[in-house]
Amino acid sequence: MQSQLKFTVYTPVYNDGRFIPRVFEGLKSQTYRNFEWVILNDGSKDNSSELIKQLGDCDFPINFIDLKENVGFNKSMNIAVQNAKGEFFLISHADDTFKPNSLERFNEVWESLTENQKQILHGVKCNTEDQSGSLIGDLFPHDYWISDVFEIELKYKIRGEKWGTIKTDVLKEFPFPETVKFAPESLVWYKIYNKYKAVFINDTLRIYFVDHNADSLLTRTNQKTNIPLSKRMFELDFLNSYLNRLASHPVLIVKYFTRYIAYNLIGNVSFSTTIGDLNKFYLKILCVIFFPLGLLYAKT
Repeated sequence: MQSQLKFTVYTPVYNDGRFIPRVFEGLKSQTYRNFEWVILNDGSKDNSSELIKQLGDCDFPINFIDLKENVGFNKSMNIAVQNAKGEFFLISHADDTFKPNSLERFNEVWESLTENQKQILHGVKCNTEDQSGSLIGDLFPHDYWISDVFEIELKYKIRGEKWGTIKTDVLKEFPFPETVKFAPESLVWYKIYNKYKAVFINDTLRIYFVDHNADSLLTRTNQKTNIPLSKRMFELDFLNSYLNRLASHPVLIVKYFTRYIAYNLIGNVSFSTTIGDLNKFYLKILCVIFFPLGLLYAKT
């Protein structure tokens, strides 16, 4: 075995241990073997812990972290990252599975890159299909395509479930926020993509069970929610950090302000705080201008 594991496959579990054999069988079938499996039971109320302990023998290391209390996805991700021994981190939810050549393909694509490319990239991304074999979302415009989430969503309007590796060191550089239990994952994904790009391939490697899994790698943030303060965090971060990315998309600028204002109103955040948390004067002015739209959105 090499001095460092290439991949850490991470599976968070909360009351869904009955699905864990899917991940286990997917890992046992991998043609590339230099990996570990980190399983974190996030204070499940069912028998997930017992089911995990009953998994059969395998030839790869398993690190089972059994939390007695539920801490939520963000904190559990930080725990898993700190325990990861792989160069790359790959999230596989408890009811997912993936094709036998998945890790081999990720490794093959990464090793085909130049050293200069590797410095600006955080990982390799691929497409996903559902359990019936249907592609979820859109293909990328090119294979071996170096890009970021801003270009993907704004220029090419690519939608759908994607999957892929992230350098473990990059995840340590951008830990998940723990101040709010349900802070959106997008807070971290956008920070990563703002600094590092990824290489996108049109292989379909992950099998996503659409009836079970509610999470996704690129969490969409354009819908109302029953946790408005969580969504407020993302909208605020986007306006303060990435609004320049929308310079040629005025309609999207209006949408981001409208949602930000609405989530503040739904979450009973004061007007002074709504304005005050924006870090540039022109953002504060735009917020005042678009306030009626946000009020209307909050009421509909």
